[in-house]
Amino acid sequence: FLGWGLKPPDAVLLADEIAGSAVLKNLSVAYNSISGDAAQQLAAAALSRKSLEVLSEVPIKELREDKLTELDLRDKGLGPTEGIVLGELVKGSAVLTSLNLDFNQIGPEGAKAIADALASGSAVLTSLNLGSNSIKDEGAVAISESLKSNRSLETLNLRFNDIGSTGAKALAAALREGGSAVLTSIDVGYNQLDEE
Repeated sequence: FLGWGLKPPDAVLLADEIAGSAVLKNLSVAYNSISGDAAQQLAAAALSRKSLEVLSEVPIKELREDKLTELDLRDKGLGPTEGIVLGELVKGSAVLTSLNLDFNQIGPEGAKAIADALASGSAVLTSLNLGSNSIKDEGAVAISESLKSNRSLETLNLRFNDIGSTGAKALAAALREGGSAVLTSIDVGYNQLDEE
């Protein structure tokens, strides 16, 4: 279903179909407009299928088996569904240290899932690139909250994400509180930061 113009109602129907399949191995819903509850339902269906090995180039099987230390998914058309799936899989990985999601569209929903993984205490990511993902203030606030408890992340890229003053203030507060003791580099260029 790569680039089929799927909308949330289509994703809900697709989630029902996936839930009933015991043999589906590869599914692509990249380059579509799936968000909200539909993205959550589709992600849950994808994660529940043990036969599913790849979702929109996200190597679910390899991540479940903890075989990857680096994952580069730059410019793959990933949306909130894939962001939610990645968040769950990153949470369970003991070896994934680098995740590049530059130039996708995971949005605030995907950013929240990644933030939950970072805050879980089990994620070992040292490098996270969320540049150009339209995470907006909502996603930046979620990432900020995760920085307060995360102890592994060293490099964070949030460029080109439509982050405004609310997101910037949250990031500043998290850094000021010294939550992420090992964070050495953060890039917030090309956002909507004002003087405040």
